[in-house]
Amino acid sequence: MKKNLFMYLLICALILPTAVNAFAANTSDTLFYFVVNATNFNVKTGAREKQNSTAVYCKITDLENNNKVHVRALACNADGEVNKTQNGLLGTSAPYVTLALGKPYSIHTHIYEDGYRSAKLAFESINFINSERVEGVWSPDSTRPYTDACQ
Repeated sequence: MKKNLFMYLLICALILPTAVNAFAANTSDTLFYFVVNATNFNVKTGAREKQNSTAVYCKITDLENNNKVHVRALACNADGEVNKTQNGLLGTSAPYVTLALGKPYSIHTHIYEDGYRSAKLAFESINFINSERVEGVWSPDSTRPYTDACQ
């Protein structure tokens, strides 16, 4: 009986840390506030640790002149940044996705699957004449599916 109990406890001690790590996620919201233009994606959030293969979460809470903005999901490492944005659930690479004001979005990527462990977002206005303010929240991992971000 003691031998079986010992084996059971040993198995639990080996499996439990793996199970806990498999469900880890960096889902806390980080606020952002930028002034962006339509010439490039040079306005970016800071890099945050990506802990699993879930989509990147983003919700735009305020836009100055429009109701949409272009967003890229970037993978980061010591060598720099790589655009890993996917067009919705199609799984095809995209130069950006378009997010509408007020909706929570799942931005699909292959950041974690391709071995990167940090993510950031880059923004570009759809307004070709004026710069505009964009505000919102984001997290590198998601707690659940939201509206799929598409181009």
